[in-house]
Amino acid sequence: MGSRDCVISTGESVSCVPIKTCLRYTGVGVEKKIAVSVKLELDTKKQLSSRMFFLSREEESVWTQDLILTKEVPFCKSYDVYLIPNIRDKLTALEAKLNCQLPGSEAMLSPVLGLSSLSFEYYSTAGEADDIGLITRDSVNIQKDCGEDNVCIPDLKIIYSRNLNEYSVGSDERLEISMEIINEGEDAYEANFFLDLPESINYIKTELREAVSEGLTYG
Repeated sequence: MGSRDCVISTGESVSCVPIKTCLRYTGVGVEKKIAVSVKLELDTKKQLSSRMFFLSREEESVWTQDLILTKEVPFCKSYDVYLIPNIRDKLTALEAKLNCQLPGSEAMLSPVLGLSSLSFEYYSTAGEADDIGLITRDSVNIQKDCGEDNVCIPDLKIIYSRNLNEYSVGSDERLEISMEIINEGEDAYEANFFLDLPESINYIKTELREAVSEGLTYG
């Protein structure tokens, strides 16, 4: 997949890539033309919060289509997809899944899909041969600053200070904690910091005070 820049309806520039799919069937005693149902799903490892969508159907990550295929004749189609800006999760690979299935038939002897060398798995919706669908997947990893092994090993440190040495519950004084987060290793993705406060202390807000060359300072 080769990436390029695209513009979505909001006028925002995004990275986009083409996904090319090709379908072809053969067999003994099969019809010269058959109908198949095709479903292409994007970012299947992050279905609840997809990072990849179809350029012509913005904010949609599933494309369903019925096709008529001709025996021994490849049918290829390209789909332009785009990545949302400022992706947080760069560790999970971007995966696309293609699902092909024959529509239901009332014939006594219905055609069935058989596995090919390019199909990595199959499933049966009702445990019967005529319900078998073929699935193939492909994925790409997001380039990360994680060395030749592509495994990120960060070295995060937190330097903190506070405006009060002692704080009494019920006091009118405001307790402020400043933290500087420094990473002296490789990139840290999806890193989180949790601060547990006693129930008697009311949280007010968190604000980004300034960005420094080697870390972020919060107050």
